[in-house]
Amino acid sequence: MDLDTTIKGFTLTHESITDIFKEICNIEIDDDITFEFLNVTDIRETDDYPGIRVSVKANYSPISVPLTVDVTTGDVITPKEIKYHHNSVFEDKIIHVLAYNLETILAEKIETVLSRSIANTRPRDYYDIYILYFLHKSDINFSTLREALEKTTIKRRSTHILNKYEDILDTIKNNKRLHDIWDKYSKDYDYVKDISFEMTYEAISSILSNIYSGVLV
Repeated sequence: MDLDTTIKGFTLTHESITDIFKEICNIEIDDDITFEFLNVTDIRETDDYPGIRVSVKANYSPISVPLTVDVTTGDVITPKEIKYHHNSVFEDKIIHVLAYNLETILAEKIETVLSRSIANTRPRDYYDIYILYFLHKSDINFSTLREALEKTTIKRRSTHILNKYEDILDTIKNNKRLHDIWDKYSKDYDYVKDISFEMTYEAISSILSNIYSGVLV
């Protein structure tokens, strides 16, 4: 199991993250679950901002579950993070978590799909975009999404993809290898079995058409 988190206004180093996670793991809660800090390693070595992967083990005798938490900094959140209200399944209370807004999530995933094109072998990127668009289309602010996508490409130095996204999507559409990867993915996971690869890149095309044509598709 893995988690992703972003830190703002904090210096990200091995030492600081180690101290933080050791302190978190040492918090005692009467639930018979203990967390054991294991180690930290570097990720995103080629990016403009650092990232650290924290390995932790959750122990609930006799079960032991390894966890990884990817901690990064420098991501652009447009316009800003939101406060997400999570209902606890164990207690009658609401947990408040700062999270990415929908438009920034979509912007990052769309940038990844376009910039990596046929080199992207992660079908989950396509699934995430499709399901977010399918379930939350009415919640998307396309003006904000356009701004988020442009800021994300500036940060990642990939602004050129926005001028040729149609050509990139055509290349993806006609790539047999990506279709084969998707077919295997859909066979391995039931939640994907009714979604075709065509449906995913058509969703991406619709999103980008909404952004740049101003016409809701």
